Amino acid sequence: MKIITRRTFLNKTAQIGFYSLFSSLLNFPNKAIAYGSKININVGYMSIIDHLILPVSHALYNSTYKNISITPHLCRSWDEILGKLDMGILNAAFLLTPLAMKTFYFNNMKCILLGHRNGSVIASSPEIKSAEDLSKAVIGIPHSHSTHTILLYKYFKDNGIDNLQDISLKKIPPLETVSQLQDCKINAYSVAEPWGMLGVNKGVVHIIEHSKNIIPNHPCCILMIRERFLKQHKNSVKKWVASLQSAGEFIHKNYKKAAELQKNYMYLNVGDVFNVLKKEHISYRNLGPNQLEFKKIFDLAFEAGLLQGQFEMKSFVNTSFAG
Repeated sequence: MKIITRRTFLNKTAQIGFYSLFSSLLNFPNKAIAYGSKININVGYMSIIDHLILPVSHALYNSTYKNISITPHLCRSWDEILGKLDMGILNAAFLLTPLAMKTFYFNNMKCILLGHRNGSVIASSPEIKSAEDLSKAVIGIPHSHSTHTILLYKYFKDNGIDNLQDISLKKIPPLETVSQLQDCKINAYSVAEPWGMLGVNKGVVHIIEHSKNIIPNHPCCILMIRERFLKQHKNSVKKWVASLQSAGEFIHKNYKKAAELQKNYMYLNVGDVFNVLKKEHISYRNLGPNQLEFKKIFDLAFEAGLLQGQFEMKSFVNTSFAG
């Protein structure tokens, strides 16, 4: 696939040395900070429904932790999250699976939990009716190394379209997808909800396909945390992970309340979030990381040309934190 306005991986790695120096000069925290008797952990996330367990967990449970305190950091884009990880501002973050696979070595991180399953859409302007029409469009994606790029690859492949290198993809933050389509800068987008729902409600897009129908029950965003922090604060992290899983169950039993709780964290329209949850386009159950599932995602990313070489799954995943 042809990616428009993406940073190459070489550019990304060249920046890491700068970020490390910048971090030391500004004395940014490269480890968890103790506040009184509690250890604070800074967690990066975005205004997408994929990350809903973080605000729900924080609102319901953060005050109950004895040894740990979570500080959510809202970011505009995946590049912002990567930059803050490189600079040592964040101790953990919700990351797209292929992006995490590409970068986890540099930040010495481990995957300890899935953020969700399913939850994304391929949406387009109304005149696009088929996969063939879509293949000629400019399609917005949140990052070149995104689950959404893999979903598009699989969608086109399932529809018999093999000229994937000729498809134009444009990297844009999720919150800009609807406005860029309205401004005719893109013709379609593949993105996490509720940005599909928002486009439908505005009457500018229709949903071509939900991600759950392309790769059923797929993982997308995953919780990555610094390996050093895991070793130092294992029990506290376990309690936090348990609360995130409990938040997932809470969401499924309390759609409206969950939609309301996110408002002070994600600033998303409560009605849009509620409607996505009610229609069960996303799941927050069964969030334990599974190496076989990750291998399937890696294999698809490899086929699509997003990742290369061998992948050490045991170095990537720690399955001992999610019960």
